[in-house]
Amino acid sequence: MTTWTATTTGRRLAAGLLLGVLLGAAAAPAQRPSPLRFESEVVRLVVAPDSLTVHGFYIMSCDSSRTGLTSLFYPYPQDDRLGGARSLELAVRVRPDTTWQSAEFRELAASRGAHWRLPLAPGDTLEVRTVYRQALHEEFARYIVTTVSGWEHPLRHARFYIELPDGAEPESFSFPFERCDRDGRRVWCYEAVDFRPDRDIDVRWRKP
Repeated sequence: MTTWTATTTGRRLAAGLLLGVLLGAAAAPAQRPSPLRFESEVVRLVVAPDSLTVHGFYIMSCDSSRTGLTSLFYPYPQDDRLGGARSLELAVRVRPDTTWQSAEFRELAASRGAHWRLPLAPGDTLEVRTVYRQALHEEFARYIVTTVSGWEHPLRHARFYIELPDGAEPESFSFPFERCDRDGRRVWCYEAVDFRPDRDIDVRWRKP
């Protein structure tokens, strides 16, 4: 998960996970309710000239007596201005354990998303981190948050960072991001609590 951690709290946290039946995302098309409750997320979007790399950190709790593994759908944005996407990493740990373990995932056709397999146990709190990369055809990027509407409860806490290339200037954000540079990097931040968004996170910028 990089140096951005979920302990960072802020003024207003925005967001919804994209995880299909998983976090920030909405529940995957399962026949029974998800045994997980999506609690919070910290997401960093790093824009390069031709790609977007998303670093996601999610916290979920287990609200059921089920054990074993559960499948979650993590969707990638679909737009003509965006290219193919693929996951680079998926890891999980169960509190209070501090050791990250690799988790199984399977990419779906046409870069629609990935199916995750996560462990379950009554009363568990899971920490999940993932990294995925998506090609960019224009100066435009998107991160899915509207799938949070598929969860029973709004997102309690979320924080988003967008890092643009050197010299690039933002033209528009779909949420009121504010400048919050870190370690010399050009970064914009947005956060929210009790959030159930009606639009995804979009950002447009001008080339240097």
